[in-house]
Amino acid sequence: MNLINIKIIFRSLLKNKFYSILSILGIALTFIFLTVVFIAIRQMTGNIPPDVNKDKTISFSAFRMENGDDKWVDSSLVKNYLNLKEPEYIAYLNSQAPAVFHNERIVQEAIGYVNADFFNIFKFEYIAGKAFDADSENTPVVVMTDGYAQQYFGKTDVVGSKYELQGYTFTVIAVVKKAYQFSAANYGLYIPYKFDRFIPQRDTGHTIFLKVKDQKSVKAASDELNRMNRQLFQQGILKSPPVIKEWDAMNVIDQTPVLASLGAVIILLLLIPAFNILSLNSGRITDQTEELSIKKAYGASRLKIFRELITENIVNTSIGSLLGLALTMPFIYAMISLVNNFSSQPLSMVFRIDIYVVAIVAVTTNL
Repeated sequence: MNLINIKIIFRSLLKNKFYSILSILGIALTFIFLTVVFIAIRQMTGNIPPDVNKDKTISFSAFRMENGDDKWVDSSLVKNYLNLKEPEYIAYLNSQAPAVFHNERIVQEAIGYVNADFFNIFKFEYIAGKAFDADSENTPVVVMTDGYAQQYFGKTDVVGSKYELQGYTFTVIAVVKKAYQFSAANYGLYIPYKFDRFIPQRDTGHTIFLKVKDQKSVKAASDELNRMNRQLFQQGILKSPPVIKEWDAMNVIDQTPVLASLGAVIILLLLIPAFNILSLNSGRITDQTEELSIKKAYGASRLKIFRELITENIVNTSIGSLLGLALTMPFIYAMISLVNNFSSQPLSMVFRIDIYVVAIVAVTTNL
């Protein structure tokens, strides 16, 4: 491909401005949509901080029993799982969402009441301070995200500040970056479990995290967990035998009908812009019929004409992809801002683009 051919391609794009602009905008929107989808998939399946141990961690908050009931993990069951031998770390979490009235406004975001091992499994990015350990689990301290600190204090430099909740006065000992949207550790505050009064959701919704040495040990931890649940039935703690299942690591997406439906919707939404772009390209080629006929009359082979059309399409797609890449983050945050303008509870979304997402989306878009 020489310089003359490149000039011809750009001249053709400029000549057909209407088709070129619509096609580039369509590709840019497709790029943005695909980026959001692949970011979500990567976050759900990849070891993205703070979930760096997702492929070596089993998590559960309920399990099925043979009588068909689902048994949700509550505080009475948590202590039993602390006796498991296979995991390196055993963390537990109970989520609550109490509303806090501060500076004449309500601040509300989910709080994770956790034990110290929670911070051995989830590796946060610390802005200041450090998390509590086993020796300080009985101390009224709090680890706060930068987003919550900004909402409550109006700043993020808050280590050492006091925070009041449900009759307790906590000391902020660390500020961390907020986890991404699909993280199992996506909360605004992290408080030692001892101070959980189970308000407002009561004593429900506990999640257990079992972090093992490596991926090969996941199966052994799964078997031990099944044995433990069976013992709980034998001891009369459970009223029905638990169903024996193979527990997967957190990075394995359960193929439920909901996910299947979501996949069908995604494919449908991808086909719409794909057909639109195909129609625009067909219209552009039709508009170039006379030009293509002249090229053929002057001796251009079908292969050469085909190659020029493909190259022109690649250039068009590349321009659209670059535009989409530039607009992705502004588009996402503009949509979040728009939603928050009509919502009483602010929506917090954390999206990060990395080279893997960009590479996959670029290849998909060009295909």
